[in-house]
Amino acid sequence: MSILEAMAYGLVVVSTPVGAVPQVLKDGESGYLVAMGDEDALAAALREALLNPSRSAAMAAKAKRFFAENLTIEAYIPRLVRIYQELIR
Repeated sequence: MSILEAMAYGLVVVSTPVGAVPQVLKDGESGYLVAMGDEDALAAALREALLNPSRSAAMAAKAKRFFAENLTIEAYIPRLVRIYQELIR
């Protein structure tokens, strides 16, 4: 949930690719994904995020857009309606 909340607030995310994270966060595009237990990769991703604020801001904006377009209740309602409509046909 914290990853989704960070995306919604427009913050750059550094995470591990566990669970459904890779479905919502694309490494180098909308955030940083590092292998679990790889401290060097984690340090590099954090360094990159801090030393390149314009790139981080662009990634965060992309993640925020993805969240707004796909993960809000407003985005879900039309999809749920379509599913229900298909079920009653």
